[in-house]
Amino acid sequence: MPDFVAFFPSTEAAQPPTSFSALERAFRGPLRADDVRTELLGGATLLRTRSGGMSPRFYASEDGAGWIVVKGQIFDVRSESPLVDLEELLQRFLAEDLADLNRYEGTFALAAWDARKRQGWALNDQVSMLNLYYGEQEDAGLCVSTNALSLARALGLGLNPHGVQELLARNALLAPTTMFASLRRVDVGEHIRYRAGTLAHGEHWNKYEPEAD
Repeated sequence: MPDFVAFFPSTEAAQPPTSFSALERAFRGPLRADDVRTELLGGATLLRTRSGGMSPRFYASEDGAGWIVVKGQIFDVRSESPLVDLEELLQRFLAEDLADLNRYEGTFALAAWDARKRQGWALNDQVSMLNLYYGEQEDAGLCVSTNALSLARALGLGLNPHGVQELLARNALLAPTTMFASLRRVDVGEHIRYRAGTLAHGEHWNKYEPEAD
């Protein structure tokens, strides 16, 4: 299944970690060399893989203002046309218009980058059916990925004892826990923003009103 990794730098001078170059090898696996693509876009780095002729959907604005990448199926439940226009969705992030993110449903994970404000965004579907992982890398920036194992392997991350304990006890891991040290999972109804080395969390899932008697 195709995946993506986005690297949001903490400062203009920040470079992807040296181990970031290992991501191509870790994500390639059985894929051909041309099925893994890494690009520097607006000051951020994006890796995308292709599998079975499919790859994450991607859009970059012509004026260089930013870009957005989406894995999976995303729908706008409040539109007559449920198919989401990535250009329009990117504009929401560039304008920081996030009050209505719960209109997007499906099974998806996405990352967006505002090149002018130099800030990145990441979120997935409301109930986290498609996992999205993130971790800060030695003050260099934030990595966001749809594949925890390959990311942890490339960055040389050890196991998280609490995550392993939870997996053995529950036979499952609940967000934001992962099995790897310093790697977390985007929580239910949550979005994250990364700017100037600061990670912020926000909620966009409006909980249901209690049923009337």
